[in-house]
Amino acid sequence: MQTAHRHQSSELKAMMTALKSRDGQLATAQRQLQGLQEADANDKQSLADVIATLRGERQELSELLDAASHRVSHLEAANVQHGSKEASLKDKVMALEGERSKAAADACEVRSELADLQQICDRFDLQNRLLQKLLDVQHKHNRSKVDSIQRFLNTSTYSADHALSEVSMGSSGSDEENSDDDSSADHRMEDLLRAFHVIEQQRNMPPSLLPNGGLKKYKSKRHSPSQKKGRK
Repeated sequence: MQTAHRHQSSELKAMMTALKSRDGQLATAQRQLQGLQEADANDKQSLADVIATLRGERQELSELLDAASHRVSHLEAANVQHGSKEASLKDKVMALEGERSKAAADACEVRSELADLQQICDRFDLQNRLLQKLLDVQHKHNRSKVDSIQRFLNTSTYSADHALSEVSMGSSGSDEENSDDDSSADHRMEDLLRAFHVIEQQRNMPPSLLPNGGLKKYKSKRHSPSQKKGRK
């Protein structure tokens, strides 16, 4: 009985250590969950700021495009007007030629700027769509992580509580004394093995993939015919 009691005490200490380790893992997972939620909010805000900035720049480029178009129209009109007065204003021919050449150069430059601005607008539109898709994908990815961690937390909490209840049920009967000491010790040992087996399952791998090796081995040893004959 003393050996069984010492063995039971050592098993309880081991299980309490495992429970403390599980509590630490739960706290770490909760911190990771909070960090993911904060990162998701920060990513949303950053992408929203980038999209707003791109929209503002696109609006400015559109205004510049309109202003450049007006400049082209005015320059072409001035060029035509100066050309019509060339015959009567010979003293201004050189000045008008200079202005016409300058207007033509400005028109060519403005057209080039228009093409560049159009390419920039197209690129900003593409970046805007890509950023929106990135925001959606990041949101779904973070939501999937949050759901996975939440399921892990729920499963771990249930397993730890279940293991603790198994230990309590197994140790509650240790204070009661009855006539058959061997049968009572076997029952307590089986309860302890079951509780310890639950904790080992949760710490090492998913419960659906683990065999019940220790518990089955103990049961087969406990109910073997040779032991029954020895007791008789």
